[in-house]
Amino acid sequence: MATIIYGPQGCGKALISKMLAERFGCSTVVDDYHSGYSTNLPENSVALTCENMPGALHFFDVLRDMDARHKDVNRINYMDIVGETTGDRP
Repeated sequence: MATIIYGPQGCGKALISKMLAERFGCSTVVDDYHSGYSTNLPENSVALTCENMPGALHFFDVLRDMDARHKDVNRINYMDIVGETTGDRP
């Protein structure tokens, strides 16, 4: 099964793609996925997109779920939160 995560361009999906793949138990990350692609997503993959499509999870909802301590994730405090999560504070 593939998981699709969408969010605005530049929000940091690719930055933490390894964490997202681990969170969903996936071995493959497909970046810049679009619904118009003719090929199906590989099994056991997480796809990152800026296109809101049926069944896709919103990036900030996923980020909140990954670290429930942060209820108000937004673009302003995102890097602080990711730094806490990954240990790579900017």
